[in-house]
Amino acid sequence: MGPVGHSKKAKSPAEWKPVDAWRGTGPWLGGLHVFVLFSFALVQPLFDVLGRDAAFFVARGIGPVDLCVFAFLLLVIPTALASLTILACGAASPLSGFRALVIWLGLAVAASVLSPVQRLGVLPGVGAIVASLATGAFAGWLYWEWIPFRRLLTLLVPAPFVFTALFLGFSNASGIVFPREVESWPAVDVTSETSVLVVVCDELPLSSLLADPGRIDENLFPNFARLAGDSIWFRNATACDAATAQAVPSIVTGRRATEPGTLPLASEYPGSLFTMLGGSHRMVVKEAVTQLCPDELLYRSDSADLPVHRMLGLLEDTAIVYGHVLLPSDLAGFLPSVTENWSGFRHPVTEESGYAKRPFVFHSFVDAIAPSDEPTLYYLHINLPHVPWMFLEDGTSYRTAGNRILPGGTKGRWRDDPRLPALAYQRHLLQLGYLDRLLGQLLAKLDETGLYDPLLITLVSDHGASFRPGFDRRVPTAETARAILHVPWFLKLPGSREARINDENVEMIDVLPTLADALDIRLPWPLDGRAVLDETTSPRSQKIIYHKGEHPIAVDGALPERFEALEEKQRLFGVAPTWDDVYALEADDKTQRPLLGRSVGELEVMGTRDGVRVQLHRADDYENVDPSSGVLPAYVEGTLALDAGAHAPAKVAVAVNGVLRAFASTHALPTGDIGFELLVPPRSFVAGRNAIQLYGMTDYGELVLLARRGYRLVGGEEGDPERFVTTDGQSLPAKAGLAGVVESVRRDGELWIAIGWAADVERKLPANAVLVVIEGREEALLRPIGHEKRALVERLGPEAGRSGFRVALGEELFDSTAGEGPPHLRVFALFDDGVIELERR
Repeated sequence: MGPVGHSKKAKSPAEWKPVDAWRGTGPWLGGLHVFVLFSFALVQPLFDVLGRDAAFFVARGIGPVDLCVFAFLLLVIPTALASLTILACGAASPLSGFRALVIWLGLAVAASVLSPVQRLGVLPGVGAIVASLATGAFAGWLYWEWIPFRRLLTLLVPAPFVFTALFLGFSNASGIVFPREVESWPAVDVTSETSVLVVVCDELPLSSLLADPGRIDENLFPNFARLAGDSIWFRNATACDAATAQAVPSIVTGRRATEPGTLPLASEYPGSLFTMLGGSHRMVVKEAVTQLCPDELLYRSDSADLPVHRMLGLLEDTAIVYGHVLLPSDLAGFLPSVTENWSGFRHPVTEESGYAKRPFVFHSFVDAIAPSDEPTLYYLHINLPHVPWMFLEDGTSYRTAGNRILPGGTKGRWRDDPRLPALAYQRHLLQLGYLDRLLGQLLAKLDETGLYDPLLITLVSDHGASFRPGFDRRVPTAETARAILHVPWFLKLPGSREARINDENVEMIDVLPTLADALDIRLPWPLDGRAVLDETTSPRSQKIIYHKGEHPIAVDGALPERFEALEEKQRLFGVAPTWDDVYALEADDKTQRPLLGRSVGELEVMGTRDGVRVQLHRADDYENVDPSSGVLPAYVEGTLALDAGAHAPAKVAVAVNGVLRAFASTHALPTGDIGFELLVPPRSFVAGRNAIQLYGMTDYGELVLLARRGYRLVGGEEGDPERFVTTDGQSLPAKAGLAGVVESVRRDGELWIAIGWAADVERKLPANAVLVVIEGREEALLRPIGHEKRALVERLGPEAGRSGFRVALGEELFDSTAGEGPPHLRVFALFDDGVIELERR
C-alpha cells in the first residue's frame, strides 16, 4: 500500500475541495452567500444614499407599495442573475459551479471595498479599482480554501434583511412607507367663494424677467409684463431655499422647511394651501416633484406612466446612481449627471424623456380650467424654465450632442470660462420665452372663460439660478446669493387690475399668509411668514436662504440698489433686447451684427482657410428636417481639426441655407480640440435638407470659409463593400492590408484615448490622417497623425516614424449611453486612394 493521498483513486486538492464544497455548501447555500455579499456591495450603499435623499422617490410619485417592490427587486435581481449562472455552471460540473460561485463572491467583495478604498484618497481611480479587485481575488481564495469563511457568510444571512428594514423603517424614505398619521386635516373656516389660481415656476430668477430694475421686459416676456401690469409686484421677494423639495413647501405652507429629513409629502405638512381650501374649494392640481395635496382632496392623476414603466425608469436611474456611488470620481464623470434633474438621467433631453412632456402637463392643466358653480383652487407647479434647456422661445425643441444638460458646467458648477455660462444664459432665456408663451395661453383661457377678473391670482418661483463663471448654479454663496434669492411674485387681487410695486422685504413663506388674508381666512397653525398686505405686521431686517434646509446664508433685507445678474444680461444681449438680439450672442455690434440675416452671396468671403476643417456633430440631423414635428437641429456644435502649423479662428459664424445666422467663440475642449456651439433661430430651417456652412472671422472682421469635408462610412452589406463617402462626392474604398495598429484604447480622466500608428508600410510613408468611427454612427472623425514612434524609425525610416497618433475623444461625441462602458471604435488609415482599417491589439 502506498502513502495515503497518493493512490490512483485519491483526488488532488484541486479536484476534491471544490467538489466537496459544492456538495457541502450546495448551490442554494452558495446563493445565500452571494446574496449576503451583494447586499454589502450594492444594496446597503444604495439604501444609504437614497435613504438620505428620499425626495428622489417623491419626485417620481413613488408610493409605499412602489417603494417596497423596489427594495425587494434590489435585493433579488442581482442575486438571481448570479445564481442562475452558478446553477448553469454547476449543472456542467461541480468544479465549474464552485468556480462560478467564487468568481461572483470575489466581484461582490471587490465592489464592497471600492468606495472605501477610493475615499482614502491614496490611489487614483484605476489604482483603486485594481486594489479592490485584488481584495476580491483574496476573498475568493479564502472562500475556496477556508471553510470558516463560508460559515461566517452563513451567519451574515440576516444582514440584507436588516439593511432593508433600516431603509424602509428608519431612513428618510420611511416617511413614504409609513406616512405620519394625520387623524384629521386642520379645520379652517372658509366663507370666501373666490376661486384661486397659483402658478409656481421653477428656477426662475427675477433678473431674467427684468428690462431694468423697475420694469418687466415686455419685448421678450409680454405675458409676464401683462400680469405684472394688473398685479401687485413684490419686487423684493426672495426664495427660502435653493432646492425645490424644500422651497415649494415653504410657499404652500408659510413655514420654512428646515427640519432634516422632512419629505415634500402631505403627511409631513398637514397645514397647507390645499388643506386650507380643501373643505370649501374644488381642486385642480398639478404638482411636479412634491406630493403636498392630500389624496383625500384630489384623485392623483399627475403621472400617465403605468406602474411597470415607473418601476423600470426607477431601476434604470438607480443603476446610474449606483455607478456614481461605486466608481471613482474620474470615472463616474463619464456617467450621466444625477445632480441637474430628478429623473430620466440617461436621456434627459430626448423627445421621450419626462422633461419633454412638460408642455403636455401644462396644456392638460389649462384644459381643466372651466367655469364652475363651486369655488376652485387651480394650482400648477410647472418645471420651467428649469433645466434641461431644450425649448426655443416659440416652443420648438432641440437636442445637444450626448444629451448633455449643462454644457460648460460639471455637477452644477460652471467652469471659469465665461463663454459657456453665457451660452447657458441664452438657452435659459429662450426657454423662459417659451414659458411666457405658455403663460399667454393660460391668460387667454382665463379671458375666454371670464375667470380672469374674479380670480385671486398669484405667480411665484421656488428659487432662482446663477450663471456666474466658476460658481455653482444653485448652491448659494455670498457672491451668488442675490441671483438665486430674488424671484418674481405677482399678486392679482379679485376684481382689480391695478399695477403696484411693493418693495418690502418679503419671502416665499409670506405667500400663503397673504393669500389667506386676501380671502379673509384665519389660519389655525403657526406660521413663519406674514400677510404682507397687513400694514400692522413688522417687516424683517434680513433675508435667509437655505440649501436643502441647511447652510443658511443671510443678506440684508433691503432691495439692492443694483442687480448684478441684470447688468450681465444687458451686457450680453443689450438694454432692450429682442429675440434677434438674444440669438446674436457674441456678435459684436460694429462688424458682426450687421451681417446677421444676410445672404452669404452678398458678403465678401476671403477664400478658404487652409489647414482648418470642420467636424459638425449630429450632421445627419440636417439632411431631412421636418419643421412641423416641433423638433429642430437648432443647436449647432462641432470641432475644428487643425493641420500642423494651422491656427483656429477665435470666432466662427454659421450660415444655414446660405444665410448668416449666428456667431460663437471657439474654445479649447478637454480633448485638445477646438470646439464651438451656438443656437440659430427656428426660422433658419426649411423642410428637407438644410445646408450648414461654417466661416472663420479674421482679425479684421472678414469671413473666411472653413472647409467642411466630412467622411461617412457606408456599405458593408453583401455585394456592397465598405467605403467612405466624402461631403464633396469622393468615394474612398476600404482596402485590405496592413497599415498600422491601434495599440490601446484607454480611459484618461474625462477622455477616451486611442493610441497607435498608421503608415504605408511598402512606401514607408505616414498616412494622411486617421478616420475614427464610433459604434452606431456612420460619420467618421478625422484626426491628424504625426507623433513620433521610435520603434518605427528603424523599420520604416525617419519620415514614416512620425506616423503615430493619439486620438482623444470627449463625451460630446457620444450619445447618452456612452457612459455605460468603453466605446467600440474602428480606426482607419486615410490615404489618397483609399482607406485601410487598422488592427486592434
